Amino acid sequence: SLRSRDVDRAEAEVLVLHRAAQCSPPFPANEALKCIESAYKHPPGKSEAFRKAPAIDPDTGEVLEHLPLQPVSLRGVGQGQEPATEHKLEALLPERVVTLLSAHGGTGKSLLALSMAVALATGQPFAELACKRSRVLLLSCEDDDLVLRYRLDRVLQAAGLTDEALGEQLVVYDMTDQDSVLYASGRDGGHLTPQYEWLRQRIEHHQADVVIIDNASDVFDGNEINRAQVRQFVRALARLVRDRNGAVLLLAHVDKSTARGSAAGSESYSGSTAWHNSVRSRLFMAEEDGHIVVRHEKANYGPRAADVRLVRLGPMLRPVSEHATDPAAGIKRDIELMAVLKLMVDFEQRGERISTAPNQPNNPYRLLSSEKQFPRSIT
Repeated sequence: SLRSRDVDRAEAEVLVLHRAAQCSPPFPANEALKCIESAYKHPPGKSEAFRKAPAIDPDTGEVLEHLPLQPVSLRGVGQGQEPATEHKLEALLPERVVTLLSAHGGTGKSLLALSMAVALATGQPFAELACKRSRVLLLSCEDDDLVLRYRLDRVLQAAGLTDEALGEQLVVYDMTDQDSVLYASGRDGGHLTPQYEWLRQRIEHHQADVVIIDNASDVFDGNEINRAQVRQFVRALARLVRDRNGAVLLLAHVDKSTARGSAAGSESYSGSTAWHNSVRSRLFMAEEDGHIVVRHEKANYGPRAADVRLVRLGPMLRPVSEHATDPAAGIKRDIELMAVLKLMVDFEQRGERISTAPNQPNNPYRLLSSEKQFPRSIT
């Protein structure tokens, strides 16, 4: 029925998988996808039987005379009302849509996403930007559980928190050894996979308000320069959270020109312009002058946020305040701190123990201040 009316395949999969999950017992997602695969081998309206096949309401199973589409209500239009767009993370992460965060590999976007996840889960500000306390689901396809636990431990310590502060607000799935593809190419174009339905069910189970997916290259197995496939994929991600007023943060790599450091003619994302056009908010992360800079390059639902400047301290990202009385002093302190930490590492590696007790002869200042790399401004 859906194929006879030339319904987009990705849209059809969402309808069919949703209906299949409501069956008692649930109809297997892989079997439903086989049915769709079979139907979409035929052109739309292939036969009179196809053209006369009824449409089915995905929620009730009732036969519909037409597809379940309703016109947009125009009641109240013309009264100058502004749409109330809410954000999970002030300015950067609007609700009900997908936000794209792109960066060159190794810049720290996975660590940035984890830091955002903790801020959202605890309701604490992120780099002086307000966060709405949310249930966060993180799908990690690049870092395994050992790396995630280590980084999360450092992020919590830097914030003065423990795992108790997270409660059930943050759930993390390690997908590094799993089939994580949510959207794949086929002979008849792109299609959603059973993993997409699994993710939808996980979101429902955990009542997740924010979904963070790391990385697009692991979950999108379509053609990244095919506009139609990219649009289908981004729209499918938005549907996962739209009814919940949730938000999706999708991490992605940059194009080759940007990765090589070429500014001319490069884009701060990889693939078709549909990536830029389909998302409603887009962030770009880069290293500049010894800092990590997160730049808000697209904002459909409000003004773009000012650049967020961060400094990397080992496995942590620490914000550099834009409102400091003397920004240069903050940068100088960050450089001094890095010099002291490096000296501590050097001493540790050569077996010279540093005591944490201030009154001991081998306390940090007494041991390190004689080194030429030690900042002279520190007393």
